[in-house]
Amino acid sequence: GAAVALLASLTYRRQLAGVASFSGYLPPSLLRPAAKAGRVGGLDVSVAAAYLPVLMCHGSRDGVVPLMSGLATYKALVSMGTRPSFRSLQGVGHGVSG
Repeated sequence: GAAVALLASLTYRRQLAGVASFSGYLPPSLLRPAAKAGRVGGLDVSVAAAYLPVLMCHGSRDGVVPLMSGLATYKALVSMGTRPSFRSLQGVGHGVSG
């Protein structure tokens, strides 16, 4: 779910209010540097994505998607010009905790 939300928000041509990613990441093949501006991996990144607020929350004990995968996605989003914020949730596994 989080990967789909991130991908859709980066490529959608209209301005969104924001996107949330819980225990998610983007595959490494999509995070490689683009050959030209406006592209990430094989994707055309929307101009609207530059203004997109992104909330990423990731459990420090996630056994499904490692915390480092979430952090790599966060760093890639920063380099794309989006406005992500990242919250590591100490002791939390994979999923949403309330």
